[in-house]
This record gives sequence, structure tokens and C-alpha cells, in this order.
Amino acid sequence: MRFSMWRSKTALAALGGAIGLLCGGCPLTGGDQSGEKTLDQAALDVTIWQAAAGEDASVTATIGDSRDAPLSFTGGQAIRINGVPLAETDQAGDYEAELPAAETYTFRVEEATADVAAPPAFTIQSPAEGAEASLSGFQLTWSDVSGAALVRVTLRQRLFNTDRVSVFGPFEDAGLLGLSAEDLNRFQQGADLQITVEKFIEVDGLTGVRQASVTAGLARSRSVTPGP
Repeated sequence: MRFSMWRSKTALAALGGAIGLLCGGCPLTGGDQSGEKTLDQAALDVTIWQAAAGEDASVTATIGDSRDAPLSFTGGQAIRINGVPLAETDQAGDYEAELPAAETYTFRVEEATADVAAPPAFTIQSPAEGAEASLSGFQLTWSDVSGAALVRVTLRQRLFNTDRVSVFGPFEDAGLLGLSAEDLNRFQQGADLQITVEKFIEVDGLTGVRQASVTAGLARSRSVTPGP
């Protein structure tokens, strides 16, 4: 697979051997002066995220050159994740896909493949959905601890037409987070408190591209009732 640096996204003629091109980014004077680049000179940034249990995972990605100029597929080329191709959005160099959530995501870039593990599925164990959570402090716990994952916890409350938000992490997955009165001091009784636990694994580098950053994660949420 090759890249070609074009301002226009007009389809390019196939090269010998039906080698596909990527186009985008830089102004050039014409067809054969396209400054082709091999895929291992490209930079790929991917996020794979399952927002809730039972949902598909959403993929967002950007592909660019060494100067961060966007690159667009043409000529039938593709990068596939678990067999699902990335589809370009209306914005050159930006890609997206929807695919079943999995424990491992396999990238296929021409003939190269790379596996990226996702955190295991988990549930929030306590406090229970709808339970009272003391603003003097409570312990948040979840299942399926993963030594490879990082965790971020977000608390959100809508009160008097104002969103109040606190974010904790990222930190290593220990299966629990103790929240003190000081941690909870921006929240009040009178409106539900939304708790979201996110787990994610970050990987730098994939076989077949010059540079890559991949984040695979999932989130679980529940609402509790703030108490004294």
C-alpha cells in the first residue's frame, strides 16, 4: 500500500500490479509527481471504545504523514480491525467504524497484522444501582481487575441547571476507589449522582505503520442517590 500527497481526493489511476494509493494533504503539480510514500511512513492514531455493556465498540482513527497532513484511502486499500474496514468520514484523514466489542482487536494493514488486547468486560459492584451513597465518603468497587488496564472514574451531577463533574485518574486497576468527603464536596443531595468507570489499554506501535497509538477501552455507568 502506498500514500500519495494530493490536495484533491480525486480517484488515482492504479499503479502496476494494482497497488492502491492514499491521497491527501499537500498541494502538488500533477499525477506522476505525487510523492508516494509506503505505509510504514504513515502515523495511525486509533481509539476503540465500548460505551456500555452489550453495545458495539466504536472506532475513531486518524491517518497522516510525518507532517500530520491527512491521508485518504483510494484504489480499494483498507485497514481492517477484526475484519471491519475503517471508513473515511467527511473530514480527510479521519476514519470510523462500528464493530462487535472483543477481548482482542486484530489490525490488518496490507500483509501486516497486530493484536491489541482490550480490558476484560466488567461490572460495577458497589454501590448498587439506585442505592444511597454517602457524601461523607463511600467505596466504589468493580469486577475483573486487569493489571494491564488503566482506570478513570467520572462523577457527574446535574443540579440547579448546572453540571458538576469530578474526574479521578487514570490510575492502575485495583478494583476499587475510596472516595472521601473531600472528593465529594462539590456534590449535594437532591439529584442523582452518575458514576462512570472507564477501563482502557494504550498501545504504542503497530507492525506495518511508521507510528501508531491505539486505545481500547470500555465504560460502565450507574446512578446513585447522594445521602448524608
